[in-house]
Amino acid sequence: MLRFFWLAAGLILSLPSIANNTWQPQADIASAFLLSVNGKSVWQSNADKRLPPASLTKLVAALVLVENPKLNDWVTISNKAALQGGTKLHLKPRQKFQAAYLLGAMLVRSANDACMALAEWDAGSEAAFLTKMNAKVMALNLKNTHFSNPCGFDGENHYSTANDLMAIARATNNQPKIKVWTDIQNFTIDSKSSKSYSFATSNLLLGRVDGIDGLKTGFTQKAGKCLIAHGIRNKKEVYLVMLNAPDRWWDADELLNRAFDDHAVK
Repeated sequence: MLRFFWLAAGLILSLPSIANNTWQPQADIASAFLLSVNGKSVWQSNADKRLPPASLTKLVAALVLVENPKLNDWVTISNKAALQGGTKLHLKPRQKFQAAYLLGAMLVRSANDACMALAEWDAGSEAAFLTKMNAKVMALNLKNTHFSNPCGFDGENHYSTANDLMAIARATNNQPKIKVWTDIQNFTIDSKSSKSYSFATSNLLLGRVDGIDGLKTGFTQKAGKCLIAHGIRNKKEVYLVMLNAPDRWWDADELLNRAFDDHAVK
């Protein structure tokens, strides 16, 4: 009986440690990931490893673009913009769209033709816009991020880290002209000639994970499936960055719901 008492007592004493956030995600769910709750890092792996960020790049492009005071101006689609590969709206050369709505297409659908059109409109050329993007990176004091194109294609010297992307996510979330687009699931933009383009968000967490309101997805062959997610639930603000995550949606769903609902995760 005495032996049973001590065994039972030992089990009871061990229970708080079991509840005290002993669960940890598998490190191989992504080449790098980082999740924070209310500004505090909770789970991470390889958070300072330089990796291609795919279209998460577009968040920095957006930070540059929202500084332009002429977002209501019309932007003419160039041949170069129309010929961009990857995800796009299939915009036509010489069509005109308001800059603010192209920004929406770039963030909601991750449209590369909208991205390149905005880069050329804002700075006069892709190269000049890229200079502005890398200057923004320096202004944010990000030591492990550099871009070689504005839209997120794989390229030499095009890289970031989960830690740097977390800082980028926080910066973009503080910009109302960016934030307004990040939780839109379906949208339509019209050209000046009234040609309409309808599209759905590339972020499959929206409307499926309670509390999630953004931020950005990405994919290239080299970068794999990438994601930055943000949401607020149960008085917790959660950010999640995942780079090269093969089961991005399933793993993000589990990480986010555990972060929101587990009382031991603070």
